[in-house]
Amino acid sequence: MLNQVLATEIVCVLRYKRHFFMARCSCRIVKQEFLQHAAEEQQHADWCGAIVQLGGEPDFNPEGLAHRSHSEYCEARICKQ
Repeated sequence: MLNQVLATEIVCVLRYKRHFFMARCSCRIVKQEFLQHAAEEQQHADWCGAIVQLGGEPDFNPEGLAHRSHSEYCEARICKQ
């Protein structure tokens, strides 16, 4: 279950980072908001390190991230929730 949480957080980090880099507006506040969300999601992913303390192994394999994640990674401007 924690590996699903980890995958979800990593997918969210990647999505927010993409939004940050792709933001075409000159509004620095909007870009900073995306960057802040990415940092928060990264912190959540780091907390999943508890997997090791519980005797498990974190699964960072990129091939399965999208499958394990409960969040969608999409490149469109609006993602389905």
